[in-house]
Amino acid sequence: MYTRMFNINKGSCPYENWTSVARARCEKPDHFHCLRDEDGRIGWVCAEPIWVEKGRCPIFNIVANKLDTSECTKSKCPSYSYRSNEIDVEYACRYTRNSESSTTLAPSPNNSDSGNIAILIVVPTIIVVLAVVLTGIIFYIRRRRLFPNTNRQMETNPAESGKLVEDEKSEDLAYESCDSFHQAKEILDKHNRILITGVQGAGKTYLAKSLAAELGKKGKKLEKIWISNLNQLREKQNKLIPEGIFILDEIFYELQTTLRIMETFNVLQSFLESSVNKTVIITMPSYVWNKYEDMFKQARLDVFHIDLNHRNTGEKRSILIKILKQYAVSGEEAERLLRSEFVLLEGNGTKAIGFPGLISWLCTTPSKENIERLISNPLSAMSREIEAMKNSRDKQERGMYLILAYMALHDRDLDVNNVYENLFDELKSRFEPNYDLTNLEKYAEMMVSNHFLVKSRDGNFEFNLNIMKKIVFVSVAEYNVCFIQRHCKKDHYLRYIIAKENFDEEIKETYSECFIKI
Repeated sequence: MYTRMFNINKGSCPYENWTSVARARCEKPDHFHCLRDEDGRIGWVCAEPIWVEKGRCPIFNIVANKLDTSECTKSKCPSYSYRSNEIDVEYACRYTRNSESSTTLAPSPNNSDSGNIAILIVVPTIIVVLAVVLTGIIFYIRRRRLFPNTNRQMETNPAESGKLVEDEKSEDLAYESCDSFHQAKEILDKHNRILITGVQGAGKTYLAKSLAAELGKKGKKLEKIWISNLNQLREKQNKLIPEGIFILDEIFYELQTTLRIMETFNVLQSFLESSVNKTVIITMPSYVWNKYEDMFKQARLDVFHIDLNHRNTGEKRSILIKILKQYAVSGEEAERLLRSEFVLLEGNGTKAIGFPGLISWLCTTPSKENIERLISNPLSAMSREIEAMKNSRDKQERGMYLILAYMALHDRDLDVNNVYENLFDELKSRFEPNYDLTNLEKYAEMMVSNHFLVKSRDGNFEFNLNIMKKIVFVSVAEYNVCFIQRHCKKDHYLRYIIAKENFDEEIKETYSECFIKI
């Protein structure tokens, strides 16, 4: 809905004070546009932004009274899709008014001042043009720095928000323009260790991988040693530690008891003391950090700490654009999401899921619910998706749920040529008795297409969103907890199942839908 008609500008678009002008002219500042109409006149209008494809510029269609697009006929046209109200697009789609004249001034013996007049006109015009070109170059460089061609990579966590392709080239590009990455890199360079905290889906593991890849580019290639539980940490502590990059990922988790956290923390301290000259990257859920913050600060872990829950608006916008590109979201679906851009970028967000994880899910969910409603309780909406699949009348849907359930309980990537048949057959008897195991690869490939899974470099299949893995695990556990305890390792199922006596009410808010209480 347009709040005003097209208003002709006397000058160029207000790129230097865009925000203040937008607030003064439009009730919703993000609806402010300054652009040309089909007759080439520069003007402004308050209108809901539209999605503009690469190689095109936004214009205002006076006849239809709506935003439209036209082909970019100049050089340096946008090489990416973008939102119509963005002011950082290529120079070719920026609207400035140069001095124009319908007549040509020529020297005349009867007019001795004509030469001076021409100079007075030409010189300022050249200065204005140079200023505009310089401004365009600055914005072009800024755009390239903020939104580089990332080969469709995104700033999300491969384990928490979306899988990172396991090759060095992809890892090198992962966080190239990310403020969090540069801040984390400075911390790691200074202290040789870093503690990364954030809610699930905030990008902790992804940042850890990106930092490890960056370190791998310096000098000789270092081995990346992953430690994901207390037993592995103890094992490394008691051995001669080789040179390498130690990534302590998921040694802390939300449902950990106080006793287990203290035990893990003590072993961690000993490990850090014994590996002073080694590079160590640690991830930790926000819930654990906040609950035991005093203890961690006393041990001076805050000295090399970064919190991924507090990203600035510019970084969030960069993540949003990259994820839209990664999933090739455009047209109506992109507009539907971007209509809620202000809420996504400026809001406080949800305590239960990080920004990258939230955007990844919004880009892939089949739900047509109102975006604001989905944002208000995303994990509940994810649970509804999984339940609908589990209870579907469609055999194919139930078959996909069976695969997800197997992967969640088996806690490994899916190797279609090496299936743990005892577990698979028991799940099959409960959820889809007629499933044909020979169709496993076909189903898995189909689930890559609809973004439930991703295919790794070794040909195995992984959860695209680790949060979805947690929700699937809980949906099976609700069916039969004893079945879970019989088929899963204790260290695995304790991450999703909590005894009533250890239950903390705060977990409901920060970890909803991802655990079951017994």
